[in-house]
Amino acid sequence: MFILQKLKDYWIHCLLLILSFCYNGYIASERLITRDEGFYLYASQLVSQGLHTYQDFFYPQMPLLPLIYSLFFKIFGSSWENARLLNAFFASCLGITIFSYVKLKFKLSYALLALLLFLTSNYTIAWLSVSQTYAPALLCLLISFYYLSRGKLSQVDVMTAAAFLAYAVQIRLFFVAIIPIYLGALIFNSKSFSDKQKDLLIFIGVMLVFSIPTLSLAWSNWDSFYFNNLGYHLDRSNLSAADVTANKLQVFLVTLGLTPTLKFSAWQLPLLIYCSTAATIFIFIKDRRVPLAFILMTSLFFLNLLPNPVYVQYFATLLPFAIIGAVTLISLIPKNSLKIGLTILLLAIYFYQLPADYLRHLKTGENLIGIMNQNQADHYNLKNLKVITKNLQVACDAKQEVIGFWPGYLVGTSCRAYPGTENHFGIQIADKLTLEQQTKYLVLSNQRINQAILDEKAPLVLLGKREENSVKLRQLLDQAKYQSIWKDAGVELFERS
Repeated sequence: MFILQKLKDYWIHCLLLILSFCYNGYIASERLITRDEGFYLYASQLVSQGLHTYQDFFYPQMPLLPLIYSLFFKIFGSSWENARLLNAFFASCLGITIFSYVKLKFKLSYALLALLLFLTSNYTIAWLSVSQTYAPALLCLLISFYYLSRGKLSQVDVMTAAAFLAYAVQIRLFFVAIIPIYLGALIFNSKSFSDKQKDLLIFIGVMLVFSIPTLSLAWSNWDSFYFNNLGYHLDRSNLSAADVTANKLQVFLVTLGLTPTLKFSAWQLPLLIYCSTAATIFIFIKDRRVPLAFILMTSLFFLNLLPNPVYVQYFATLLPFAIIGAVTLISLIPKNSLKIGLTILLLAIYFYQLPADYLRHLKTGENLIGIMNQNQADHYNLKNLKVITKNLQVACDAKQEVIGFWPGYLVGTSCRAYPGTENHFGIQIADKLTLEQQTKYLVLSNQRINQAILDEKAPLVLLGKREENSVKLRQLLDQAKYQSIWKDAGVELFERS
């Protein structure tokens, strides 16, 4: 009876979750590939085979995401398609969490609007559909926010909020900056002083308990943990001070809709931010308080400007909180005619860019970061990659090591990346490191990769789309007597003769 009652209470949530998953699943299956996905999924595949991040290969993020995907891979198999479906589930749960929060605070019609705004956002289509940290980390952060701000706090709410924030941090270290905001929210709630103390102790204690796996990993090898999660990111950029400033200013203006850009449609999020800001002003004038959703949105906005370089996709983290703020503004408007007018305006701006966003991210790749044109788009799609992995699997049936320059080609195959080439960003940073540091952090410079080819240390070498016209690499392979054994779909595989 209890289960039936719960299903009756939440039938609309279940229905919307199924519909959202169908929609997000389609987007995920058609979304063009981002190169970053390659190292996330190959790392997850390695973990599913018993290897460990930082100890066995370079992985410049927190360790929880490969663990999550590796469990999924063990059950359903390692493939791009399975990874995208899992991410579609995360994105769908994220949308339903937004729906649940808005329904709790306002009413069903506002919740449906919030879900629609989420599903049709260009950030959802572009960055919450791909197998990176955005969807799962943001889902954990939003669940944490839900339990912390849905009403009168119970100890179970505090524990749940702490656990999910711990998960968010262990997927994306960036969210560690949210901890002081949550502690502040606990301090400034309406409870008694003694209850606040209990809540703070429970929150900190639960966060520490749920972070034990990552903390133990850091304790066992702090130097490697620091380099992978922070040291690499501090040293990865080659931009001058002037270039750094220009990059941050450009992204700042694009995110607020103050300058046009060919690479990204910037209409939607700015409107949500401005609506959320207007709602916060009204609430502050009336109640002398600032909503936690707005505090998180603004904090994430400025935190996203800290890395070098800054990318527009980082601001996907603002989306749920900006949507909540925008819907809050509509709820505050006293006249129904004005409510309807603002809603229509909001949706008109959203849907104006929607066809172009679908076409760009699912088909043409026009001006898309990392792709830019139809030729690249024809290569970086799941259908083409399936052809490549199928042929590689035949060539690598004996789990041979492959020297390659993008690990995404190896996902779903038994091929093993030559040690030090498991991550294409590792190759880039290795050129800045000493030989001793390269050995310690498990990366190879281009010079050492070239030497490995000359020394014929790997039985196979794979040239991807970006290397297909490299005269230097082809001369090197010819010198080392590697022979081309397969060429198709934009890649070429060489075997040691």
